[in-house]
Amino acid sequence: MYFCGVIKNEKIMEKTRFELGTIELGDYVYVTDPCYSPGIWCQALIKNVKPGKYNAFMNKVTIPNWGRVVSELWVCHEDSTKDFPNTFVDGVEIGVDSGAAGIFDREYYEKHHQVNGELYEKWYDRQFNLRYEYDIDGNKMEYDDDKIPLRERRDGVAIDGKACVSFSGYGDGSYELYVTTDDNGNVVSIGIKFLEIK
Repeated sequence: MYFCGVIKNEKIMEKTRFELGTIELGDYVYVTDPCYSPGIWCQALIKNVKPGKYNAFMNKVTIPNWGRVVSELWVCHEDSTKDFPNTFVDGVEIGVDSGAAGIFDREYYEKHHQVNGELYEKWYDRQFNLRYEYDIDGNKMEYDDDKIPLRERRDGVAIDGKACVSFSGYGDGSYELYVTTDDNGNVVSIGIKFLEIK
């Protein structure tokens, strides 16, 4: 598997966790770049997900000579721990071609990929417009490079309450998938690791 960002821990200047709000997921979940149609080889369709509300999180790190980037994006069922998932899913690559990836309720994702042309483009563009123009509460942001806290809130916001999306740490490529299961074998957390910190 090709994994896009590997950095040494001593190069990390700062690591910050952001709470992104809650989303609703059913028992099937896509982990994918939103530009891909369902069924492409470089996405994951996760089964046996525990339905319900999920808390969404991301970590950002500051890397000298590179800047501030997303290192992990993940969701956890409201009844589970809020930590990043603990089990690597072998043989799965989360491909990225638009610089972003996310975690999507299956029905929601397939609904928007069944439409063509302008309807699909509006759905796709709105995810990126929300990340650029609105904070996680849906409030319009002013563009100001000096207001770093506002800029921090661009990534990973929940979309329509059925997904969370983030820019990847190092751009296009392939990234790793992690999950956690409960005692009944249900998936209760799902995460994308954009940077391997060693």
